[in-house]
This record gives sequence, C-alpha cells and structure tokens, in this order.
Amino acid sequence: MARILVVDDDQLTRVMLATALEQARHEVRFAIDGETAVAAVYREPFDLVVMDLAMPKMNGHLAIRTLVADYPSLPILAISGEDADQLDRALEEGARAAMVKPLEPQLVQERVAELLDDEGAWDATHLI
Repeated sequence: MARILVVDDDQLTRVMLATALEQARHEVRFAIDGETAVAAVYREPFDLVVMDLAMPKMNGHLAIRTLVADYPSLPILAISGEDADQLDRALEEGARAAMVKPLEPQLVQERVAELLDDEGAWDATHLI
C-alpha cells in the first residue's frame, strides 16, 4: 500500500482516481490546486503524486517544478485533458509519467504500480 496525493480541481476526476487507487489498496489524500499540493507534501510524506496541470492558484507545471526541486526522488504522474505538448512539458519539468484525460481506471492503476515499482528506493518519510 502506498500513500498517494491526488491533485485536481475537478471533483469528478478526484473521485474517479480515489476509487481506482483505493481499489488497488492505496491510501489517497487530495489537493485542489498546486499550492495546496506543495504544502501537503511539505507537511506529510507521500509515495507518489498524481498532478493535474491546469488548475487555479498554482498550476501543475509550477507545482511539479517546485516538488522536483525539493523532492527529486518523489514520483509524479502528470495528467491533463489539454494537448500533448502540455504533458511533454510536464515530463521535461520532472514528472515521471503522463496520461491524457479522460483516464481509464485500470490504466491508472497499472501506471501507478509501475511508478511505485520503479521507485523502490524512495523513502517517503524522508523530508528536507
């Protein structure tokens, strides 16, 4: 079981992701924008972050860059319904993987499992 932070301003997307991830026996927490997400990661440990890119206050791009600067080992899965260029940009900024909305729950479960397997050395209790 992993602790996963889901960051999205759309409630339906958060509910779908929570359902899919909880079915895979993960513990899920939420943030509605990048600013809240960064504060959450600074406050408590997470094994993975699922980050939407288009959000108010602090968009996903800035949140990814901020988290990668302070927690370079923390895997981030970028999600967006926007064009593929936005997802490519997120990968360049440090996201480990990217997925286009609408999301298929089983594919999300598979991608999260892959990212968590790749990050076996990441210690979520390590805070700077």
